Amino acid sequence: MEPTVENGVRSLFLFPFDLSATTRYTKRTMEEENTKHKELVREEDKKLAKLVDILVYKTWMAP
Repeated sequence: MEPTVENGVRSLFLFPFDLSATTRYTKRTMEEENTKHKELVREEDKKLAKLVDILVYKTWMAP
């Protein structure tokens, strides 16, 4: 028998698992991954900015 949904709540008799904990864990994990990704992008942006600064400096200071 398939679990039923009544008023947005699964029937505890047919589907006795707490999905809210799994959903919270998944959401938290996704937020952590997004934060890590943003930090990596910032680091890459800093590296790229340094390279651009070096190239501009060498271009202007070239004999």
